Amino acid sequence: MKINIKENKEIITNLLKSTERENIKSLIDHLSLNGFFKAPCSKNHHLNIEGGLAQHSLNVLDAYQTLKDDILNRQSASFFGVDLRIPESSEIITCLLHDTCKIDQYDIVPDGIEYNHDTIPLGHGEKSLFLISEHIQLSIIESVMIRWHMGPYDSGDYFKYQKQISKYPEAILLHFADNYATHFIDPLYEYEVKP
Repeated sequence: MKINIKENKEIITNLLKSTERENIKSLIDHLSLNGFFKAPCSKNHHLNIEGGLAQHSLNVLDAYQTLKDDILNRQSASFFGVDLRIPESSEIITCLLHDTCKIDQYDIVPDGIEYNHDTIPLGHGEKSLFLISEHIQLSIIESVMIRWHMGPYDSGDYFKYQKQISKYPEAILLHFADNYATHFIDPLYEYEVKP
């Protein structure tokens, strides 16, 4: 499969608009002006090509919805005793924007991708929350999901992570979806980009 940057931008823009969040257009404009749709997803790993971040975000949304549906079918609509039927707008916001922190993290250069050291000095989840919250308000569940989408690996605080996912299991579902997309969907894309 090939990445189509223009098509992905249109899909993501329409999905974000469908949430009808106050100031969502401001966030979309910020994403567009700051390279979200053309940014790579990583330096040396998954989708480390132009347009990789947007493609990964769509892959995470697809994985999240698939995993959620499977869990709901097996668990009678609950996970750890919690109803996972969060609003679709929350699924869209968290899955598409969980890696907003990467918007300026990498520079594409003739020899490949370089890490940009001149970025906001916050952790992965915290930086995404900061950038998103400059434009739209997030619910507590959305904030926890984005903050902990890396699992305990971002901060190394396993106790705090366990406490949050027991209260908000949607966060572990986003973590699973992110990992699933990273390891099983993202590698399906060829390293050739359609403009």
